[in-house]
Amino acid sequence: MSAIKVTRAAKAAALALAISLLTAQAGCGSASSGDRAEAGVFSAELLDAKETVYKTETLTPRELVRTAELEADPSFVFSKTVSTGSEDCVISELRASRNQHVRKGDVLAVLRGTGSESDVKELRLQIEYYKASCDETEEKMAALVEAAASESAENSFDEEITQLKVKKAQAAYDAYVLKAEYELKNMTAQLEEKEAELKDTYLYSPIDGVVKSVASGYKAGDLIKANTPLYVISYDGAVLYYAASTGGTFAYNREVTMKVGRGEKQLTVKGRVVSSPEVMPDGVYLGGVYVEANPEDLKYGADHASMSVEYTMMKDALIVDKSAVETEEGVAYVLLLDGSKVKKRRIIRGPGTGVEVSVVQGLSEGDVLILGSYNTK
Repeated sequence: MSAIKVTRAAKAAALALAISLLTAQAGCGSASSGDRAEAGVFSAELLDAKETVYKTETLTPRELVRTAELEADPSFVFSKTVSTGSEDCVISELRASRNQHVRKGDVLAVLRGTGSESDVKELRLQIEYYKASCDETEEKMAALVEAAASESAENSFDEEITQLKVKKAQAAYDAYVLKAEYELKNMTAQLEEKEAELKDTYLYSPIDGVVKSVASGYKAGDLIKANTPLYVISYDGAVLYYAASTGGTFAYNREVTMKVGRGEKQLTVKGRVVSSPEVMPDGVYLGGVYVEANPEDLKYGADHASMSVEYTMMKDALIVDKSAVETEEGVAYVLLLDGSKVKKRRIIRGPGTGVEVSVVQGLSEGDVLILGSYNTK
């Protein structure tokens, strides 16, 4: 694009010659010398006529590129639901939030049982007391066995009686020990249950993916029922962005540029159209276009995307600015600069973009297109 000054020297020279002839003719008449001087001043002003500067562009073939944009939401092909356990629990911590990228095994939430610390302490004390009581009783019963065994026998009848007493005391001791062990086992099991009710439980992500949704209304400290679906994790390897309307611009297999994320956390990534209405069989309703993205590019999540695509509408075409095109009675034309002459050229327009239009007939490579002009002082 350039600015070209076109002087009116030729016109001025011709005008000066005409003025001199007119002046000479006026001298043959009644015009005074003062009139001739005035005519001379007039001719000098005309010789100082303004110059016109043209803003031009020399036309060369190039590509006509179009940019289109759309908004899209993610569509997840495969998901898994993560629920709480078989018992009611209390939420200690929610570590994962919606649209967060997670890996398999990452902790999503920490849950605590609904048990009571005081119940656990009380049961522990009961077990300690019961153990001490059992130890004391067993010592006494063992002493009875020893005492029975130490009784003297004067004859075989007394010896038989003594053995019976020992067996009876030993049987009582053994029965007590078995009962004590049984009771202690039950109490220990109860303690373990109570402790389990206080123990933290961790919910883990079953797959690599993105947190599609979190059960609403829950926060740390809330009681949550057993088997409550808490998270939905979508497999990010199958993240597709769905746009309901494409206008035919986002054609199958076309590469697109996407801005993914929210606020300051946005990334510009590449995607590719993997399905569009143009490639679907007749009778199959798609209603939009799917664009696949590389999961590794979605580190800020796959919440929402704005997409754009640039594609070449024409190659080796003569492209002009729309502002340079005028119409007269439905016929389009442009102004060309040929040396110092301005020519009006009729054209036939082709495809265009927002500010440019191609010309399929009427212009040639090397033509100097006038984009605008102004006069110098």
